[in-house]
Amino acid sequence: MLNLGKWRRAASVTAFLLIMGVVGPPHAHAQVCDTTNGGARLRQAIAEADKSTVLIETVSEEGHAVGSGFIYEQTQDSALVVTNNHVAGDATRIKVTTLDGRHYEGTLVGRDQGIDLAVVKIKASGLQAAKLGSSADLQLGDEVFAIGNPLGVTNIVTPGIIDGFNKAEPDVPRLMTSAALNHGNSGGALFDLCAEVVGVNTAIYGSKAGVQYPGFGFAIDIDLAKKVIKDLITRGKYHPPFAGLKLETKSTQEGDSLADDMAVVKETVSGSPAEKSGVKAGDVITSIDGARITSRDEALVILKEHSPGDTIKLSFTRNDKPMEISITLGDALDDGGKSG
Repeated sequence: MLNLGKWRRAASVTAFLLIMGVVGPPHAHAQVCDTTNGGARLRQAIAEADKSTVLIETVSEEGHAVGSGFIYEQTQDSALVVTNNHVAGDATRIKVTTLDGRHYEGTLVGRDQGIDLAVVKIKASGLQAAKLGSSADLQLGDEVFAIGNPLGVTNIVTPGIIDGFNKAEPDVPRLMTSAALNHGNSGGALFDLCAEVVGVNTAIYGSKAGVQYPGFGFAIDIDLAKKVIKDLITRGKYHPPFAGLKLETKSTQEGDSLADDMAVVKETVSGSPAEKSGVKAGDVITSIDGARITSRDEALVILKEHSPGDTIKLSFTRNDKPMEISITLGDALDDGGKSG
């Protein structure tokens, strides 16, 4: 995971803008497809991805809005659609339209504001669910494309590449992409050239309100999205992992803006797994499950990749002495905390 802490501080004047768009579904990862045939492969992938892409229109107290989504699952007489929470979460009415013009009334199954995902159910048959990939397979420069309804224009394809692996506020693992995203793309799927969903389009960076595509956008990591969607379908709510760590990023050389960063335990939540395992304020986290940690953001991203009940190996220093412990993660909802 890239450490963009210093870059974010330099770019703190920018505003993080939510966008509305299309989402993707959770299924087994298919065999690796042949992506060597350039434009022909892209056209084939777009034709396949079109089949699971939908337009979402909502009515809420704030008025009428347009976003995107994708078919996650098709059963005998109903289908589940994934989109962003900020698209459908507060809607009093949800209308789902396939790209071939079929219209359905939707009902909300579950939502999570923190991750920004929602699942909608429609009474429908014969729809094609999207294939889910894995963001763990992605590399910098991999070709991707978004399909959605930017600015109210339906079925627009925008190609790009994976620019980076980043954490953006709130504390959610996100992919950075050069595929153009605008208002109306939110909740939309970010596809690879195998027509598999690798992310859920959710946000852009801009210098002021109303700015459209500024050069890169963000998509929710599909590996995290799979876990969230499963919880939303089976439990109605997402149950994040809970360690009870309150972290902050500090410089290794106070006062030197070019020095390396480190993740420091600010405090542990009383009665939390971290406190029970012996973590103390002032400990410097150096790795989680062997992955090097140099900032609060990196630590939170890795924790988000886990589920309640998982055991992690936490390496840290205390008074310059290396230490390692195991922590069994709790459930943020059941334990009354929040992810982290």
